[in-house]
Amino acid sequence: MGIINPLKRYTESLEKGVQKAFEEAGIKGFRFIKIAPQPEKVEDKVKSILTKGKTEVEEELAPFVLIRPLASNQKYKNGECTKTTDYLIRIQIKNEDIEDGFFEVTYIGEYLVYYFTKHPSALQNRDGFDYSINLDNIDSYLQEELISKDHWTYDIILQLNIPFIVHGDYYDNNLKII
Repeated sequence: MGIINPLKRYTESLEKGVQKAFEEAGIKGFRFIKIAPQPEKVEDKVKSILTKGKTEVEEELAPFVLIRPLASNQKYKNGECTKTTDYLIRIQIKNEDIEDGFFEVTYIGEYLVYYFTKHPSALQNRDGFDYSINLDNIDSYLQEELISKDHWTYDIILQLNIPFIVHGDYYDNNLKII
């Protein structure tokens, strides 16, 4: 008997959905990151400075797609419980040309919004993953605070409808969805 973590399950499901969308559009070369990029080990950096006198060139992350839950919301109305979770999908590319970089990252971001509008839900038995997107709450925008001279970032906030789960069922292998 193990602990079932719905946030992890839906993060992985959403990642598979983005991968499927990219595959259909022929978008290649992206690294997929859940939650946050791994921080570099400070110890390794210090050793590199001491032995070589300078740091090694850090591995480039871009292009990447970062997927993580932002916030959950649970409401009771007329004896029924509904639960939603907002997810961040962050797309970052590297392109030194200002105009090309802008249009490349916005194309990819808007394509994902289109894809999830066209496919707002997926079924586990058909697609290998499941989710249901609340189409009333999709925000997408160029993340200007994370743009540098050659890195372009686009954020999409999706709201997933999450089944209400009784607390004890987190520990049950046969997850009961109410």
